[in-house]
Amino acid sequence: MKKKSLILIIVLCVILALSLLFALTRREKAEIDYGTSELYSHAEMDSAIKEIQKTFSTFGGCKLYSLRYTSDELCQSQLEYCNTLAPEGTAYDACIVFDSRFRSPIAGGGTWNPNEIYTWTWYLARTKNGDWELLTYGYA
Repeated sequence: MKKKSLILIIVLCVILALSLLFALTRREKAEIDYGTSELYSHAEMDSAIKEIQKTFSTFGGCKLYSLRYTSDELCQSQLEYCNTLAPEGTAYDACIVFDSRFRSPIAGGGTWNPNEIYTWTWYLARTKNGDWELLTYGYA
């Protein structure tokens, strides 16, 4: 009888541990708002979003809630600004700008205030037929 009870306790502990592990590692996807654009397709936006997410993934403990395409007008007006950030000899011909909403780590740390909602803007640019390059991000 004791052996059966011990096996049952071990099985329940394993199930509980796996459930906890799943809950801690499950990541809800951020809400993506593509807005309306005559400049960029969803595939082009997805390519830019992938670059943002790659950098965001290095923000330990932060949770990305949303990314929102700003507007064609803003992107066109910011191309000149993006070119001021370009390496010497590079001339970008396209700029894309996203706004984000995310939560800082629960305990804070580094430069993060604990468990605070941040809204940042992300600027990316590309040369003709090139890939998106993340140029800068942070408070607008």
